[in-house]
Amino acid sequence: MRTNELPPPCVIYTNGCKSHLYYSYLNILTNKHMRKLLLLAICGFFSATAMAATISGTVIDNNALPVANQLIIAQDTFANTWSDSALTDASGNYTITVPAWVANNTGMLVSTNENCAPYFLGQGFNYTGADITADFTLCVPPPPPAYINGMVTSTAPAVGDTAAIVYLINQQWDALNGTRILTAIDSATTDSMGYYSFNVPAVFDTLLVKAAERSFSPDYANYLPTYYTSNLNWSGATQVMPNTTANIQLIAGVNPGGPAFVGGDVLQGANKSTAVGDPLNQKILILTTDANVPVAYTYSNAAGQFSFPNLAYGTYKIFGDAPGKSNPALTFTLDAQHQSISNIIFEEHSTVFDGHIATAVVNVNSKLDGISLFPNPAVDNINVLGLETVSGDKTISIRSINGATVYSHTFSDGAKAVVPVSALSKGIYIMNVHTAEGTATFKVVK
Repeated sequence: MRTNELPPPCVIYTNGCKSHLYYSYLNILTNKHMRKLLLLAICGFFSATAMAATISGTVIDNNALPVANQLIIAQDTFANTWSDSALTDASGNYTITVPAWVANNTGMLVSTNENCAPYFLGQGFNYTGADITADFTLCVPPPPPAYINGMVTSTAPAVGDTAAIVYLINQQWDALNGTRILTAIDSATTDSMGYYSFNVPAVFDTLLVKAAERSFSPDYANYLPTYYTSNLNWSGATQVMPNTTANIQLIAGVNPGGPAFVGGDVLQGANKSTAVGDPLNQKILILTTDANVPVAYTYSNAAGQFSFPNLAYGTYKIFGDAPGKSNPALTFTLDAQHQSISNIIFEEHSTVFDGHIATAVVNVNSKLDGISLFPNPAVDNINVLGLETVSGDKTISIRSINGATVYSHTFSDGAKAVVPVSALSKGIYIMNVHTAEGTATFKVVK
């Protein structure tokens, strides 16, 4: 048979060695031992001349940190006759050896998976027998948001309060003014089991959590707003760290009831941007016994007024919870000779929220120093003197010791202020003179 008449070649695989032979040549060798020797010689030739290549690289994350134990897969994409894999080491390195029998010009895919989109990373190569380098950078999925959660309880410590609202508060130090700034950054109502939950923001200073009954709750007046863990004032609250369960047991007020009364006004103090003496709305005031047993709480109304009626005789403390400010307590005693105190004045200054019992003009600047009342005690009318030194309209109001407003009138600028009191019952009253310069408060006797 002539060589140009040889049949097509066949492919023989022996011990991983691929040889292109013509079976007609093998047929010439009729001796089977000669055939075996020829195959061994051919395989030896290929083994000596074809060197195995490698696929290697490094796997890091998008923070440039090595990724260990990452599975890397390499595979022939042309004939699909070969694939292999390797795990990265502690330095993120891997190596896969390509067998010598893999033909040149074979498509090669090197791939791995990651935990966020696009989830699959692959690199394609044309294999030429040379080493291949395939590095990968994996995305790092963001961590789940930090949380603060817990249960709010009131009447039954083991049962959640479903009518509460919870505030997440950030406490920040103001180095310029030497004060703390408290800001409610989120709020949540309790669910049907009494639980609440917050996602913690990425940036914060010191976190506090405060719970209170909502206004429709039947326990609204019975349980005081309470900070974690069981404190009535922000300065005694416990810092809450992210990923913390902060359960809050609302503090109950204990008021046995009685004939006594205490009330007064909450006004704007000095060193504020708004006018001195302006009434402050929705300022919380907390009442305890002198032994620090909680009694009740209330908020000032739009006129700045507050009151605690139906109190038993005894010695009490009253204080506020102005966020970021000092809140010293005012101590007073209610007894048979002093059943009512209705002239307590709380003032909010830049760093303190404190109270005192007014006995004359309070909360005034120099322009209000000249205001006085005559006569006092009075029978029919009270003349408010010295108003001519203060420009603008003036509103004069009178409250009873029970906190009820019994008189209110606005006098125009320059008008003489004469207040009729003949219709009032005999007793002690509080008169507030509101001006553009502030508020003057007087104790009035009828």
